[in-house]
Amino acid sequence: MGKKAETLSATVKLIEASKRVSKQLNIPEGSEVLQLRRIRGTVGHPFAYFITHIPYIENFSLDNEDYYGSFYDYLRSFGIVVSESKEYVEATIATEELQKILKVPEYTPILKRVRMTFQSERNFHEFSECYYIGNQYRYYVEMNG
Repeated sequence: MGKKAETLSATVKLIEASKRVSKQLNIPEGSEVLQLRRIRGTVGHPFAYFITHIPYIENFSLDNEDYYGSFYDYLRSFGIVVSESKEYVEATIATEELQKILKVPEYTPILKRVRMTFQSERNFHEFSECYYIGNQYRYYVEMNG
């Protein structure tokens, strides 16, 4: 819709993989996982919130400032280039947490995208849950023939 997104906030921390996260990342439950939470939008106007989990590698930074740029460029600096992805999209209503983060009122429609990426050569997996303000996105397909 013509908006140039930037990262408004990035928070990174180490957590232990829950059963759900470990299954998605193909690692044992309780393994160290880097969790990255980012708010994307235009200055003062958030329109997307991402919660990303990846298996922790010792050289990954735990400095929030290192995650304001392209996440996939950051991974590329470690030789990680995702080669496959699976995702699904569903509609939901903003939870209290999403209302605060995305600055939206109660009952705001939210587009939730769950993304799982892989680099099979390195057995690397990424698991992201992405939340978008529903009325700020439009998907347009033109078919000829």
